[in-house]
Amino acid sequence: MEPMSEDERVALEEDALIAARSADRYCDLLSGFRLQLVRHSSYVTDMLAEKTAPIHHSDKTSSGQRMRELDRQARIERLRKNGWQRKRFDPSRYEELCETVMGEIS
Repeated sequence: MEPMSEDERVALEEDALIAARSADRYCDLLSGFRLQLVRHSSYVTDMLAEKTAPIHHSDKTSSGQRMRELDRQARIERLRKNGWQRKRFDPSRYEELCETVMGEIS
């Protein structure tokens, strides 16, 4: 067997380094996927546990439900003050915006 030239030896070392980096990158990706799967699995398990847990109607409503209720009450009050009349939709604002954008595109 002939001894390797310096160029061949360098090329072989570079190939080994590239292969090692690829393997490291692959292992890092697999590790990341594993962590994602564990997190998502526990999240799904928690969601399923919440769905199967009995619902207590005596519990207070969530803050999101309270905010929706307050928003609804505010809209009702505003409509009462206006005699239950709502302002008609005015498309002119959007037509102007459309013309401006079309002018910029052209």
